[in-house]
Order: sequence, then structure tokens, then C-alpha cells
Amino acid sequence: MAPDGKQGSHPYERRDTSLHSGRYGGLIFKDGQWHLFACIFPKGKQFVTHYISRDGSLDHWDYVKEDTFGPDGVIYQGPDWRDPRIVYREELGEYWMFLAARANEGHSQTGCVGLCVSRDLKHWEYRKPVYYPRRHRQKRSFSRTGFPTVSFP
Repeated sequence: MAPDGKQGSHPYERRDTSLHSGRYGGLIFKDGQWHLFACIFPKGKQFVTHYISRDGSLDHWDYVKEDTFGPDGVIYQGPDWRDPRIVYREELGEYWMFLAARANEGHSQTGCVGLCVSRDLKHWEYRKPVYYPRRHRQKRSFSRTGFPTVSFP
């Protein structure tokens, strides 16, 4: 069951544990523990949840309910707040979470790649979008595969 007590929306996927409450997530190892960030969709809203495998096995997970968070309403708005991906920026001592998000602007073309930053994987600071094509005309660079690349500052 999902943390909201409901089964997942895709019957072809296994949804019998809270770990399987969303389709996408970000996994990172820190201090002997695995941390998984996945999305849930209660009542049409999107939130990022946090799970910890304290024994490091990837077989046993604890849902950390108080770490669930959604758009802040200042930089980001709903409904989009999903597909978290985590990277550790060693030179800054920070974890960066990239998300599919919507900027909090007064028009409909607000899709962006959102950014939240943390030092402990528990407390997240909202930062401006790293990619927001409808707000600024940005020069895009493409890799050899043809996919856009994002450069770190």
C-alpha cells in the first residue's frame, strides 16, 4: 500500500508495499544507508517521499513520513513535482535533487527542471529552476546523443 493507503494506479506494476507507491525515484548511498526518494500522487497532488534502508540491504525500507514534501508555492507550484534525481556535489558538500516541476509564474507555460538542495537528505532548500525554457531564451547545448545537457555552475 502507498503511504496514503491506496493502491497504485498501474495494475501491471507490483504495488503491495509502501516502497512501490510511485513510479520514479532517486537512490543514493550515505553513511552506510541507502536513501530512496520517490513520488506519490494522493488526490491528484504530487509529493516526494523519503525511504531509508538502514541495514544497507535494499530489502528493508523505512518510510520517513515527516520528510514528504511538495512544491513550496513560492518558487514552484503544483501540480507537477515528480521524478526526483539525486546527485552529490562533493565540492559543495551538498545533495542536489532535480525534479520535473512547474515554476510559480502567472502563465501556463511553466514546466521546468526544479532544484532542491540539502546537506543531510532531510532538510531541503528550494532553489530557482536549473532549466526553464519558457522563461528565458537559453542557448542549449546538446551531447553527441542529441539530448540536451545541463551544466553545473
